[in-house]
Amino acid sequence: MCLTFRTLSIFNQLFSQIKLSNMEGLNWMAIIVAGLVPTALGYLWYGPILGKQWLSSTGHTQEWYAEKGGMPRIIATSIVLSIFLAFTIKLFIHTTHGDHLVECADLIVGSHHTFGHGMLHGAMYSALWIIPIFVINGMFERRGPKNYWIHIVYWIVASAIMGGIVDAWN
Repeated sequence: MCLTFRTLSIFNQLFSQIKLSNMEGLNWMAIIVAGLVPTALGYLWYGPILGKQWLSSTGHTQEWYAEKGGMPRIIATSIVLSIFLAFTIKLFIHTTHGDHLVECADLIVGSHHTFGHGMLHGAMYSALWIIPIFVINGMFERRGPKNYWIHIVYWIVASAIMGGIVDAWN
């Protein structure tokens, strides 16, 4: 846990030096909560929802994963990286809207900072960055299509929820 707070402190120091217009009020609590989404969703997705299908697509058994161990380190690292992803989704949402677009959108439809708007951007983020990287790595690792789809849909859903949280919780 100290690693997580230390990492956030480092991110805060680093990003406080970067002058991003209109991002002074960055809500770190929203970013941290959004960063927990992949872990919570993953528990369900790779457990009761699609756990058996995912396990069969890996070619391994539960025993194989249990023998490898290291789950506390894996979960802690994935949470830290997911918080970083939540921050970059917020950055993506912010940078894809110039001030002139935001002002026009606010006049027409009211605030664009909604859960649905953030979900759209989160899904776009996943489609543009996360999924291509995953597929490229998966091709070299010779993963099957079932494995691809389980992960692709998971990351679209996780990124959409993360985007919804960081955009709506301003």
